[in-house]
Amino acid sequence: MLANPASHPRESFSRHWTIRDTNEPPPSSSIRVLHRHLMETLEQKIMEAKEIRTYEPEINTKEELREVLRLIS
Repeated sequence: MLANPASHPRESFSRHWTIRDTNEPPPSSSIRVLHRHLMETLEQKIMEAKEIRTYEPEINTKEELREVLRLIS
């Protein structure tokens, strides 16, 4: 967990945390690695966008999806 989210302004969690949740302690979180077998960056970005759409995690915005759509269009 980031001790000072504001010191990492480009990270999704940090942006979310500093904009929306500044008065609360950091939430507990878990991480699960999906699709570790993918080696190509474009494949990874596409799969990440698909998983974000499927799982709709709280801290992700649609920035990742827009970036992938821009790359494959």
